[in-house]
Amino acid sequence: MRRNLPGELAECVGDRLADGLLAPGSRIDIATLVRELEVSVTPLRETLAYLAGQGLVVQRARFGFFVPPLDERTVRAAYDLRMVHLTAALRLSPAPSRARCRALRSHRPTLFPRSADPQTALDMMDEWFLDLVGGCDNPALQVMVRASLVRVRPFERGRLATGETEIGPWSFRSTVESRLAEGCAGAAAEALWGHLSADATRAADWFRRTRPAAEVVRRAAPPGRRPRGGARPEK
Repeated sequence: MRRNLPGELAECVGDRLADGLLAPGSRIDIATLVRELEVSVTPLRETLAYLAGQGLVVQRARFGFFVPPLDERTVRAAYDLRMVHLTAALRLSPAPSRARCRALRSHRPTLFPRSADPQTALDMMDEWFLDLVGGCDNPALQVMVRASLVRVRPFERGRLATGETEIGPWSFRSTVESRLAEGCAGAAAEALWGHLSADATRAADWFRRTRPAAEVVRRAAPPGRRPRGGARPEK
């Protein structure tokens, strides 16, 4: 990376977090990132401070930056934030245009084809979520939506790797899409909230069943892949 643009740096670091390339609970090696990303220390520290404000990393005075620990509380918090941010963005979205409804339906006939690898499946899920709330004109909330998708990505990958298929929006998206097509954004948001709330509970249950889940998440991390939806600060 030759340019020190905050958006590019935040996306690159977010990709590493989402891909599980930075181990949960570990201290972030700034010198290594400076070398890998080909940037200077100052903009990288500023980016990490920004990501700390988004909850993607933890900043400890005099000790540096750390990847959030992998525990049940962290898992539940990540899914709860995804639920809150996505639902809020949908409530603030205007009535969907025909083009937006077509974009959502374009993910049919199935969001998660059985032949898709976990990374592709998760990319498709994030794409559906981002299309769903694409009408929200609140830039700060859109940034939070992207950050929340990054936070749950390692856990989603671990769930798929252990054979759990009861994740993602395919089981309820037709209801959400129908409510949006009818102009009932409130009803669509209620359907979205209900599914994501239940999914947060399932994710916490999965973590308890599959301990040590940190190892499951680490093994499931695909090197060199960059998911869509990384956190990007406003430019």
